Amino acid sequence: MSAASAGGFAEDLRGFQTRFDAWLAAFVAERRAIAAARDGGLDEFLSGVQDYALRPGKRIRPFLVEAGYLAGGGARYDDVMPVAAAAEMLHVFALAHDDVMDRSDLRRGLPTAHRMWEAWHGKHGLRGDAAHFGVSAALLIGDLALALSDTLIDSARLDSERREAVRDVWNTMREEVIEGQFLDVVASSRPAPAPEQDIWSILSLKSGKYTLERPLHLGAAAAGADDSVFAAFTSFGIPLGRAFQIQDDILGLFGDEGATGKPVDSDIREGKSTLLISRAYETSDDAGRDLLRRVWGDDAASPADVEKVREIVTSTGARRYAEQTAERLVREALDALAAARIGADWRETLGGMAHFRLTRAS
Repeated sequence: MSAASAGGFAEDLRGFQTRFDAWLAAFVAERRAIAAARDGGLDEFLSGVQDYALRPGKRIRPFLVEAGYLAGGGARYDDVMPVAAAAEMLHVFALAHDDVMDRSDLRRGLPTAHRMWEAWHGKHGLRGDAAHFGVSAALLIGDLALALSDTLIDSARLDSERREAVRDVWNTMREEVIEGQFLDVVASSRPAPAPEQDIWSILSLKSGKYTLERPLHLGAAAAGADDSVFAAFTSFGIPLGRAFQIQDDILGLFGDEGATGKPVDSDIREGKSTLLISRAYETSDDAGRDLLRRVWGDDAASPADVEKVREIVTSTGARRYAEQTAERLVREALDALAAARIGADWRETLGGMAHFRLTRAS
């Protein structure tokens, strides 16, 4: 995959982001006005949803909804925009809840929802536990984002057959991401890093399907595409989504905090189960395993101990293994894309996305 094709994708994505963000901003502003008309006290609550939804983000999922729609034979951008926005609002739901579960402080370089509302509690002199209030508000922001995502799906101007097809994909997508999150919570609660086979289940549900396959399927369903298009998007999306998550995990341990927007030691301190940590644990010696068990999931771990974890991940070959696995998965995805019965321009766009995403720093 050439750098030129990656550059072309980056340009296409920027154009989409501008158009999409304007559409989403108008939608959220409308819902905020409706809520404020019910009760003026809801305006600040809706501002929290607005803040999370409109923070600078890559918009990969809504972009792929539109890509799946156009590659599948769709023609009118406006018809699929509510479905694309639904995918982003589902992501807002997932992020708000995920940050609570991970006890994260930053999201996209800004305070997470529960930290933002914890500070709001103190600013307004409310009684009770500020941290609990912040968590409660963040969960409700996620719940409202999920409700708004359903509103968006139902508002799409599609005929009954296509609307039913979209709803079938949508229902499956919501179930899978929640199930994948549960598996992730269980894996992160183990006394030792999860085995590699468990990591692959999480990679499939939380990334392969949620990030790539299902957004493409949503677009294809909205376009009324045939089964061959859905099959091609599955063969492309599952391996590439897994590769994306592996790359995210590499950046989460070895990346630049200024670029990623979150602390590069957070995955270690939160005890996140990743292919990197699983492989390092399985291939390390007894001393290395002892250190990993002690530091992994310890929020109070010293910077020196976190650095020792990085050294183990590198010295055991786990980092290189993860990089090579991601590269293999990308090749698998690109081979599937080459055989897909979609236009050459869309093969180029989606192939450029694969290269762009896997060479990024954030």
